[in-house]
Amino acid sequence: MTVDVVPESRWRRLWRKLRAAGPATLAAAVIATALGVATRAGENAAVAAQRAEVGTSLMAVLGRVRDAVNTLELDTRDCAGTEAAPPIRWRGEPPADEAALAVDRAVRRALSRQPGRRVYGPFPAPDGADYLVAAHVAADGATCLSGTSIAAVMREAGVSRFAGDSVDVRIADAAERVLFESRRFATAAPVRASIEFGAARWSAEAQPRAGWGDVSLPGWTLTLFFGALAGIATYLLQRRVDNQRSQIDVLYARLRGLSRHLDDVLARHDATEQRALALAQLDGGTGLPNRQSTIQALDLHLSHARSRGSPALTVFVVQLASLPEIEKALGRSHLHHAMREAASRLTALEGIAGHIGRIGDIELAFWLDIESTSMAAETLAARAAIVLGEPFEMGKSTAHVSFGIGLTSQSGLALRGEELLEQAAAAAEDATRHHAGAWRRFEPGTRARKIDQLRLETELRHALEGEGLMLHYQPIIEFDSQRLVGFEALIRWQHPLRGLMPPAAFLPVAEHAQLLLEIDRWVMRQAILQAKQWDLDLSRDYFISINISPQHFARPALVDELDALLREHRVAPERVRLEIVENALVTDMETAISVANALRERHIRLSLDDFGTGYSSLGYLRSLPLDAIKVDRFFVERMVTDTRDFGLVKTIIDLARYLEVSCLVEGVSTNEQHELLSVLTPDYAQGNLYSKAVPAARAEQLLRSREELVPEREMAS
Repeated sequence: MTVDVVPESRWRRLWRKLRAAGPATLAAAVIATALGVATRAGENAAVAAQRAEVGTSLMAVLGRVRDAVNTLELDTRDCAGTEAAPPIRWRGEPPADEAALAVDRAVRRALSRQPGRRVYGPFPAPDGADYLVAAHVAADGATCLSGTSIAAVMREAGVSRFAGDSVDVRIADAAERVLFESRRFATAAPVRASIEFGAARWSAEAQPRAGWGDVSLPGWTLTLFFGALAGIATYLLQRRVDNQRSQIDVLYARLRGLSRHLDDVLARHDATEQRALALAQLDGGTGLPNRQSTIQALDLHLSHARSRGSPALTVFVVQLASLPEIEKALGRSHLHHAMREAASRLTALEGIAGHIGRIGDIELAFWLDIESTSMAAETLAARAAIVLGEPFEMGKSTAHVSFGIGLTSQSGLALRGEELLEQAAAAAEDATRHHAGAWRRFEPGTRARKIDQLRLETELRHALEGEGLMLHYQPIIEFDSQRLVGFEALIRWQHPLRGLMPPAAFLPVAEHAQLLLEIDRWVMRQAILQAKQWDLDLSRDYFISINISPQHFARPALVDELDALLREHRVAPERVRLEIVENALVTDMETAISVANALRERHIRLSLDDFGTGYSSLGYLRSLPLDAIKVDRFFVERMVTDTRDFGLVKTIIDLARYLEVSCLVEGVSTNEQHELLSVLTPDYAQGNLYSKAVPAARAEQLLRSREELVPEREMAS
């Protein structure tokens, strides 16, 4: 097809000029113009012949392009019984993994929007190439995908042979994006053709390099006797026409420039969309792939592994369990920093790079093509535990982070990526709860324990809101006189099916469900209410020890909460003694000292529980305003058979005297232990040898009796 750009009013203006020039000039111009028109007609005929020849060749090339695409489509007709979402089978050299993943995602979106098409594309990929993908739905509902690059299609169609030294060729898709171009085009209109397959439409242009199709001057002769005058008139008119044509060429060039500008705008829009898509697949806090992106990558990896016949795969999940406490103390930025640091340490391990994603607030995941029962999987889990066991930098200080590692594999089952991540996460949580700092392989019972824990969490919440929780009181005696001086309030749960449950059976569940603060407040209120009742009924000096969790003690609001309860129920502060463990002092020592000083100002005593089993430090013993130190039952149970433990108990008692604080020995359960303690003479003692934890009514009877709790008598009863 030939396209000549001609001003719309050209001949009308030409006739007006000739009529104004006079009869002689008009006659000469008519004759000269007739000769010029005849010459131009000959030139146009030659141009038309050239265009027809080039157009025929161009259509032949497009036919070969159609044949190449049809061949791609035929490759999809031999599928049956495969999975519903198989990977793309590539003709020729397959693209890299990143490019294949990008094309796979684009095809899935296109399939969901236009399921009836046969050919999809072209799709741009990160490697700079464009790809076509053909789809075929078999009778059993399975979908087959076959893909190839645009460059391969062009080579197969022989476009490069057509684009020789004398012809320029350009092929573009429906969005005017150039798929093949031999060189830049001139402004003259080229020969155009198009091709359709499926719902796609490509256009092609060809243009000889000899300059045909450009504006050529019309031929004329000055052989007539009016030649000179007619030549001048025709020359002036031709200049006028040429000026008009030049203006049109300028306008055409501007339009082409505007078109290129629009192409740039669309390209930038596409790039922005690609960046937004990439950001949507990353975690905002760490820059790691997020959960959805990790699941997609894992599913694609599983699909490729099954197609290769090598389904062996182990998924690892790391749970950094103590990060929520660090976030509360130092802020969320430190949590993100710790997650990035953990990912960096894992990436340094051989074989893990490029496969790490953040699947939860405190969970990382990665995978390897190995069996979970193999020595390689166990070795990798052990190496990961070593690097994660190193301290993490937290601003100006360092801290150890408790963690658990869970791993699972396909075990010959066609599991989805999300199912494998859930299994590994359940194993990691189980390892964190029972084997902190170690790894555990997923077992079917792990899921059952997880379900049981969730059920117990729900029941515990109901118990906090209603009835079921209660306090038992274990007597504390003055060791020398055997006189009852106080109680330790110990929580119990009367479960409707499991019976009376001790704290060790449900407090770990409460900690995981972040219920410790509510339980602490419940215990404080119930203990103070009981103290109020005893003060009304009895005239006896005593105190009640209340255990406070590290999370609660790290909150300065604890002092105001306790003070408000004492004022509300008119209970003297001396009636209450708070017990904390050493771990409560590690996270934020400054806050701990501030809270302890505020308690001292309100005459509320403070005891350090389980001394010697945590992060023992003489430094904080000097800084904290403590009233008592409790020797842990672990040392008391072994002191009869191990002289080293006896020496430790003696050292702790002597240390308490040196610091001028009381010393309480807990867990005394045998007469032998009592006799050894008689040599060491601690200030106070507590244990089943004197009395087990008893309900409030029995505790009130002990207070009323004012009897000494002699070990022999308790053992006999």
